[in-house]
Amino acid sequence: MALTNVRFVRLDGRAFVLARVPAGSLAALHVFFPDPWPKARHAKRRLFSPDFVRAAATALVPGGLLRVATDNLPYFASIREVLDAEPALEKVPGSEEGWSSGTDYERKYEKEGRPMARGIWRRRTTG
Repeated sequence: MALTNVRFVRLDGRAFVLARVPAGSLAALHVFFPDPWPKARHAKRRLFSPDFVRAAATALVPGGLLRVATDNLPYFASIREVLDAEPALEKVPGSEEGWSSGTDYERKYEKEGRPMARGIWRRRTTG
């Protein structure tokens, strides 16, 4: 079966969402194991910032989902803070458990016993 709706772009994820993704064009956006940039002087390079989250929310259709998974718990706390501050998004209750990203990173990290942080946010259908 030939796929006709697949496109590849070699571009930074932030730049892609900010400049290339039309409003209301995504049913879901998955961000799994983003670089945490742990040094304070590098934190500005983190993907999850208010401008990225605003653009991601705009790109989602009403009811569209933004799924996030990471093994970096301090970074997840920061991600959660910026996502919770975006008025167009709402946290899906109970979305921390019961799903897997299915990535090789996740499988490897779970074998190593690393804790995982996951969450799903939904584009509000009103407001």
